[in-house]
Amino acid sequence: MAQSNRENNIMKMDEKAISYLEDLTYLSLGDDERKRLVTDFEVIIKSVDNINSVDTDGIIGISHPLTDTATLREDIVGNHMDRAELLSNAPNRSDEAIAVPRVIE
Repeated sequence: MAQSNRENNIMKMDEKAISYLEDLTYLSLGDDERKRLVTDFEVIIKSVDNINSVDTDGIIGISHPLTDTATLREDIVGNHMDRAELLSNAPNRSDEAIAVPRVIE
């Protein structure tokens, strides 16, 4: 997995970490792609680490950058399609639901 560089606290990406991500995402990458991703991830990690150099003393944290509040619509019951009609288009069904392949092990 990615190594942490203790001198400057920047995570170091390596080909082993890329291979691990490759397995998690069911991707099949070539050697050149893996090497390029190592370089790309290191650039991203260094860029994110630059945020640590910003002086944030006296700055109040916020939970959201926008001050607008969400405008909610009124919940109105309308005409709905019949469940059996909707499920008739599904390629695989399980009782009263659409069956999908399992993706989490």
